[in-house]
Formats: sequence, C-alpha cells, structure tokens
Amino acid sequence: MGNKHKYDLGDLVLCKYDFEYLYYPSHLQDTHEDLFFIGVVVKIKEYTVVFFDRDIIYEVLCTDGCMRQFATWEMEVLRKGKES
Repeated sequence: MGNKHKYDLGDLVLCKYDFEYLYYPSHLQDTHEDLFFIGVVVKIKEYTVVFFDRDIIYEVLCTDGCMRQFATWEMEVLRKGKES
C-alpha cells in the first residue's frame, strides 16, 4: 500500500481536524483550535463521497480509545509502521 497511499496501516500519526471543509458551529472552531489526536492507522477507505469521490479517508484508533476518520491533509506521521 505504501506507494498508493501517503500513510500505511500501523503508522503512528498526529491528527488535527481542519474545520474549513465542514459546516461546524463556530464555538467548536474557537474552543478546539489546538485540539489534536495521536493514534494508529487501522483502516484506509478509498473513493468516499465525503470529499468529492476522490480522496482517501483514514480511520485512526486514537489514544483515548475512540475511532476517528481523517483526510490525508489532516495527518502527519510520527512513526512509520513496521513493514511485513
């Protein structure tokens, strides 16, 4: 998967939502501007309708135990997963 996707299963990532592409109440944007999540990529979803049928969505199991979804531009690798 490495060449096709920017992130791979098992990568430890730092994620921060980019609220500019979603409608969200303004109070959430103001209070959560420094909110970020750390977790492991557990699933890769391609061709979702969320982002115009072209982007890849990553499901991340965060350190607080919640599963969250992030777009490629909302993530950065802290440590690459071990390759098989």
